[in-house]
Amino acid sequence: LQEGVNVLRGVKRESDTVQLYNKVVVIGGARSNPSGDPDEWTDQGDASSWTTDPSANISEDQSERAAGTCSIHLSQPEEPGVVAMYLKYDFGVSGIDVAPFSHLRFHHKTDQNGILTENYADWTAEVILEDTSGRTVSKTYLTNNVQPPQTLTEVTLNLQEFTGDPDFDWTAVRYITLKLKTDDGTSKIWGQYWIDKLHFHTPNVKAEATDTTSNLKHTREYVLRDEKLTDPDFVQEVAEALLKTLKNTTNHYRVPVSGAPELQAGVKVNVEIPTHNLSGTYYIAEAEHRLTSNGLVSEITLEKPALTLEEILAESIMRRISLIERGGVE
Repeated sequence: LQEGVNVLRGVKRESDTVQLYNKVVVIGGARSNPSGDPDEWTDQGDASSWTTDPSANISEDQSERAAGTCSIHLSQPEEPGVVAMYLKYDFGVSGIDVAPFSHLRFHHKTDQNGILTENYADWTAEVILEDTSGRTVSKTYLTNNVQPPQTLTEVTLNLQEFTGDPDFDWTAVRYITLKLKTDDGTSKIWGQYWIDKLHFHTPNVKAEATDTTSNLKHTREYVLRDEKLTDPDFVQEVAEALLKTLKNTTNHYRVPVSGAPELQAGVKVNVEIPTHNLSGTYYIAEAEHRLTSNGLVSEITLEKPALTLEEILAESIMRRISLIERGGVE
């Protein structure tokens, strides 16, 4: 359709707000750890990255494992004596972002002797997270002298149940510590303790994008579920790209055209109408043909095709590839 050729006077624009959304939620699939590897810190070669009291020993045990080739084994002797036996891991000076995850999961066990304490003192076990600014949150996972099992068994801790500094930065976690300690803080504790497959986990990676400038009185939410989407950054990109498409008003254009019975609803047409800034490919949403004193006139309702989900995903992937090729520089 071309202005000055077959397009007649009387082009009108109409807006349809029925399909407007001002919030998009993308729910993806499961993910373990930022890297995607649930055994990243408790497999072969990782024992040297864990630290403990100088009196204890950390080793890799290939005979006891829940995943990979080995578990991490802490052997804490009775003498010279400590009030807490622990395993501590450093994620690096920049920390890691665990905000996309909902749970901490790991397998643990002891041997037939169990965890022992001086004079049968009470003891508990807890996980401590420390961010890059030194703020901490923690969660107890064993109380009332309950012994770890004698076979590797999984522990699942809800990260929302960790308590501590209200300003804790979940996007920059520097250390994780598993600590078994006597409650009185003076009695000794010792024994054998194994851990494996320690990882942060979420059953569904989730991201939201909201149009803060929306004129809609109420929230209109569009939800996309796709188990194949598991990278948190990419899921966020998809949410923002979808919002960009779905928040816009759909403009329909009613275009009178000199007799063209071949133009029917559902057909794509190339349009050049500079007066109304129309250029490119449009769908024919409706087509009405009528005879007038000047002959056959076709009134065509045009609609700009919205990006499909596949096109949005493809664009997001290409942006990610380009960013990687530029070395992460926007």
